[in-house]
Amino acid sequence: MLGERNKHNLGSLREPFKLKEGSASFETRTTLREFEDNPDKIVREEPMINDSIDESIIYYSNLRKLFEEMCNKYGINMPDIDMVIGEKGNGQKYVFMVVDKIEGENLVNLQSLPEKEKEKFETFYLGLLRSTFDAYKSRKPFFSDSVDRNIMYGHKSKEKDGQEDFFLIDVGGDGFIREKGEYIVYDHEFFAHVFCTELDLHDFEIKFGENVVLGKIRSKLDEIYRYLVINKRPELKDFFFKSQSGNMQIFLNKLTKSFNF
Repeated sequence: MLGERNKHNLGSLREPFKLKEGSASFETRTTLREFEDNPDKIVREEPMINDSIDESIIYYSNLRKLFEEMCNKYGINMPDIDMVIGEKGNGQKYVFMVVDKIEGENLVNLQSLPEKEKEKFETFYLGLLRSTFDAYKSRKPFFSDSVDRNIMYGHKSKEKDGQEDFFLIDVGGDGFIREKGEYIVYDHEFFAHVFCTELDLHDFEIKFGENVVLGKIRSKLDEIYRYLVINKRPELKDFFFKSQSGNMQIFLNKLTKSFNF
């Protein structure tokens, strides 16, 4: 579960929280800040949608529902999420997303994966793949930002004795691909995401050691490939025709050899 929330918070304009000076860190388009009086939470400063409170309420409420489904239906660990619209000192409005602080090791820096942790990683990553694939088949928004820097192995700071597990930590507003998104070819974005997942999996197996073969994840990828070859052949051909990446030739060869593309 993503935790209990005041459902009215997102629409309640008020002064921002008391945040630590000099505590800012940055993602692609988001500033992360720490509280003065709550070390277990961090605040993401997310942009307003078209500078409109109404549009922002709709957008971020829907965003929270998407993350709730990933958590509740697919078992993907992530921070609890709460949101409020407020103003900074200069009067500019932001959506302040309050999330749990996750303590642990970023997947980028994780250099080993003991056998007892392999199942946790497979379960977590398989949940990401299942969530993405199911959403794509239903033409719904799918999460495409499951890169290693957005995954941590650890626990929620507020749960000092919590069991270590894998968490999706980037719950910001721009990680989903939508079918009618501006300048986005929905199918092509999904193909690219799946192929990048295959490359990531290969890197994980190399980094974690030759004995770590993430078979359940590979089986799910093969299921996705079979679905695409059967149901999305014209779209795949168009994707490979337009692709400028040398890596895509690897996947074209794989689909041709293993899945009769």
